[in-house]
Amino acid sequence: ILAVSLTSVTQRTVQQTTAKFHQAFPLTIYEKKLTGFLSSLYKSFDDAKFDNSTGRITGELNGKVLVHQDKRLEQFFRAVKKSTIEYMDQFSIDKSTFEINFVKTWFTICDPGQCFPCHHHSCSHISWVYYIQTPGDPLILHKHNPNEWFGDAFQFTKENRFNNSDQYAITPQPEHLIMFPGHLEHFTSPEPREHKRISLAGDIVLTLKHRTDTESGMLPPRYWKQF
Repeated sequence: ILAVSLTSVTQRTVQQTTAKFHQAFPLTIYEKKLTGFLSSLYKSFDDAKFDNSTGRITGELNGKVLVHQDKRLEQFFRAVKKSTIEYMDQFSIDKSTFEINFVKTWFTICDPGQCFPCHHHSCSHISWVYYIQTPGDPLILHKHNPNEWFGDAFQFTKENRFNNSDQYAITPQPEHLIMFPGHLEHFTSPEPREHKRISLAGDIVLTLKHRTDTESGMLPPRYWKQF
């Protein structure tokens, strides 16, 4: 009788125990359609055009990284700034504390057969890309999966899920702006196509407006000094 009672208690305990999974630290990517800027962007692109036949498919590699200085694009960059604020709001960041600095912007030209290798923007807090002409090559965002117990463990998965993947693909749409952390690796996956892809990419650095009483954040450039 005693053995039967113990078995019954054990069974009840097992039936009442369920696993709980905590999903933590999500990665958030911003995407929004901004219309009405293509005409001015194409004019700026024509002025900043470069030869990409050598494989240097970005203005960044051709020394043309000051597109944000083009006065014809002031309204466009104001719209990108507004989007940056929306992106910051998603994380409840006190946007009144920071200046949003466009430090580098460049056009890209991807002819058929060309694509971007995996890279990240090492000097950027927030990186962005605006799609002007999009034949369809996916933008692949890559990040080491913290769930992976050993190298390439998730090569043995039966199906791709958000918690066993290290890549996320976005299919570019014309006039769409995408923002993500500057340290996030990304690349493009080449697709068969006949037309070139044109986009405008940029780096944003956040600096403190007035505060000097914090260990975090970058001080305003007015406090910087060269010797």
